[in-house]
Amino acid sequence: MTFEIREFILLHITMSGAENTGGNRELDVFFKVEYSGFTPRQESWVKNSIRKIGLPTQNLRRVVYLGNDIDGREDWLGHWQRRNFDETHRGELALYKNLEDPNLPEIAHLETMVHELAHANSPLRPENSYNYGGEKNRQRFEHLSREVARQTKATKVFLNPYHAHLYQKLQSGEIDDDVFVEEIQAILVELRVTNPNHLRQVEAAQIRKMIMRGLGSSVSFFDGVSDALVNLYKHGGNPDIKGRVELEQHILKVRNGFGAIPASQREPSFLQVA
Repeated sequence: MTFEIREFILLHITMSGAENTGGNRELDVFFKVEYSGFTPRQESWVKNSIRKIGLPTQNLRRVVYLGNDIDGREDWLGHWQRRNFDETHRGELALYKNLEDPNLPEIAHLETMVHELAHANSPLRPENSYNYGGEKNRQRFEHLSREVARQTKATKVFLNPYHAHLYQKLQSGEIDDDVFVEEIQAILVELRVTNPNHLRQVEAAQIRKMIMRGLGSSVSFFDGVSDALVNLYKHGGNPDIKGRVELEQHILKVRNGFGAIPASQREPSFLQVA
C-alpha cells in the first residue's frame, strides 16, 4: 500500500486529548475556501477559529461539516483529503464532531483542526516546501518525523492512544510506513499546540527508554517541532512569529481562546461569534 493510495487521512476516536510575508495573500487565499454543511453561525465560528490558529491555508479549497452520524464513521473526528479542484494540490478539510454539543469542550475542536491543518501542510509532500520557507526546512521536519517513527517502533512509547492504534495497524499491514509517518507529524503538531507539556513528557520517556535499553541513538523532537511550526507561521502569513518565543506566545493565545486554560485564568475568548 503506497502513500499516494492513502490520500484519505482520518482520525480515530482513540485519539486523546515560496515565502509570503505580506499577510494579505494568505487572507485572500483563505476567503476563497468553500464552506459546506454548516449553519451560518457554525461557519463563522469555524472560519474564525482556523484564522486564529494561523497555520497556512493555501492548500484549503473546501471545509465541510459532516457530523458523526454517518454509518461507519461514528467514531471519526476529522479528515483531510487532497482533491484536484482547480489543478492544484488543494483539498478538503472535514469535521465530524458535534459542533453544538455543550459537553464537548472547544479544545477538542482545536485538536482536530490543528491535526488536519498539519496534514494540509504535510512535510512529506515536496510541493509544501513553499509553506516551510524552503525545501531544506521541509526536509528537516520530514526527517524528524521519520526519526520519531523509528524511535516509537523501538520503544513502544506512543504520543497518544491514536498513535498506539496506528502502530497496531502498521504491524497488521493495514497501513504502510509513509502513512504512519504522515500521521506522526500531524500528531506532533497537534500536541505542540494543544498539549506541549505532554509532548515533552513523551519525548523524555522515549529517550530514557532508548538509553536504558541500549536501543540505539535517541532523538529529541520537541524543539524540532517548534522550529517547524515557526517556519510554517513565518512563511505562511504570520511574519511576526520569528522564533520560539513568539511561537509560544501565539500558541498560548490560541489555547486560551479555545478554553484550554481554566476559566479563572482565561482572557475573554477571541473566538466567540455573536
